Amino acid sequence: MKRVLKIFFLVFLIIIAGIAIWMFRNIRDRHPDYDLSINMTGHVPSRLSVGFAAMPITPEVPDRWTDVNGDAKYIPEDGDSYEDVNGNGKFDAVWIAGFGNRRAANGVHDDLWARTMVIDDGTVRLAIVALDAIGFMHDDIVDVRSQISPEAGVTYAIVHSTHTHEAPDLLGLWGPSHFKSGIDPDYMAYVKKQAAISVEKAVAGLRPARLKFAQNLLDGGATVIDTR
Repeated sequence: MKRVLKIFFLVFLIIIAGIAIWMFRNIRDRHPDYDLSINMTGHVPSRLSVGFAAMPITPEVPDRWTDVNGDAKYIPEDGDSYEDVNGNGKFDAVWIAGFGNRRAANGVHDDLWARTMVIDDGTVRLAIVALDAIGFMHDDIVDVRSQISPEAGVTYAIVHSTHTHEAPDLLGLWGPSHFKSGIDPDYMAYVKKQAAISVEKAVAGLRPARLKFAQNLLDGGATVIDTR
């Protein structure tokens, strides 16, 4: 009996150690040397310039599959099958983000984009990037910032997402199972590269501009009500 208990506790400790290592790998600081200051007060703005650019981030969808029961999920146990279009002997799935796991893309309906607006007031150059994605992690945003050429002179870059549910998983939550990431590292690298290029192109296209602001003080609040 003691031997069984010892084996049990040993296995238990190994599992706990494995979970601890896994957690450490996932919560560690991936950019320990990264430092950012956005203290931009005290400057005197001059003439405003604005630039725009868009770069495609549409993934390749090499294989097609047949959804036997129409549940929009690739489940071979249900009889779903795939066509090995590229002939590499495996299903090269592009996992779509949102609405559960196993949602494999079956083609491209519309292109996805990294769209950028750069605003420059003569002192601060602000880049705002919108990705057609359900979300994008902070450490990945730091990667995008690091890939923007210093020659672009960007003071600060904001990267946000359109929250579309028809784009590849960039958060790792919607893969083939709850325990397997849906992120394709090659596609992730492509998105980061294209986002950085869109910023550089927007900088190259800077032109004099004027900004107009408006407020709806009567019934604007009704447009932001969220029942949640």
